[in-house]
Amino acid sequence: PMGQIAKTLVKEGKMGISSRGLGTVAENGDVNEDFNLITWDMVTDPSNHPSWVNGIFEAQEWTVPVIKTHTDKQIENILDNLQNILKRPKNDLFKYI
Repeated sequence: PMGQIAKTLVKEGKMGISSRGLGTVAENGDVNEDFNLITWDMVTDPSNHPSWVNGIFEAQEWTVPVIKTHTDKQIENILDNLQNILKRPKNDLFKYI
C-alpha cells in the first residue's frame, strides 16, 4: 500500500523529500563532515521548506550532484539508478513506485 500512496503523491505533485543519516552537528547547527547519508524518504510535510518537489517533468535533464565524501559502491549504484529512472518518461516512473 505504501507504493500506492507514493504514486498518488507523485501524481498530485505534492511530495517532499527528507534525508536520514548519521553524524554530528556543530554548536551553530551546521552538519559536520562526518555525516553519512543513509536514505531519502518521501514525506508530506518536510521540515526543510526547499525540500518540496514540484512534480516530475518529462524530457527534463536531471543532474545528480557528485558526492564529495567517500561513499561505498552500493550508494553510488543507487544514485546511478535513480538518475537513469528520472530520465524516463513520467509513465515509466510509475512502474517503480
